Order: sequence, then structure tokens, then C-alpha cells
Amino acid sequence: MNTKQSAEMLVPTDVRPLAGYRIRLRFSDEVEGEIDLSHLAWAEPFQAWQDRAFFESVRLTPWGGIARSNGIDVDEDWIYKEFTGRTIDETQKVLHNA
Repeated sequence: MNTKQSAEMLVPTDVRPLAGYRIRLRFSDEVEGEIDLSHLAWAEPFQAWQDRAFFESVRLTPWGGIARSNGIDVDEDWIYKEFTGRTIDETQKVLHNA
């Protein structure tokens, strides 16, 4: 990680819905990837994702999170951990500049 990145909190910079229950997410340190969220789509509180238009309403929040209109979405820390293979503690330190 370069000095500029270490001085800033890492946040998602792009999110796109893909086929099925997949999304593509990029973070400010250029870590990016696709993640399949289908295992969540049938569980509370994510059942609203079964409406394709609702699933595709995913967007970035002004504070660097990901969200849909009902405010229920997957934590970006968890997605970053999945992309990098880091532990959740390591991920939170990187993402939150702890």
C-alpha cells in the first residue's frame, strides 16, 4: 500500500449488479472482484433481493458504503475480507485506517 492510500480510509469506489445475485465491487486501493450473494437472497432480511429491480438498485452511499433503498445490504468489510483473504481484524484495520 502506498503512502497516500495509508493516509486515507479505504472505501468502495464502484459497485455494479451482475447476473444472478452477484455484484462487482472496487475499493479505493484498487482491490476489486465479484462476489456471489445468492446464499443470502433467501434469508431475512435480504429477501427483497428476489425482486431483480430491487437487487439492481445497489449504489454507493456518500460515506463510502453500499446500500439499497431499504438500507439493508452486505457489509463492505466482509466483502473486502472475501476479496483479500485477510482476517476481519486485518480488514478493519486496513479499511478504517486503525
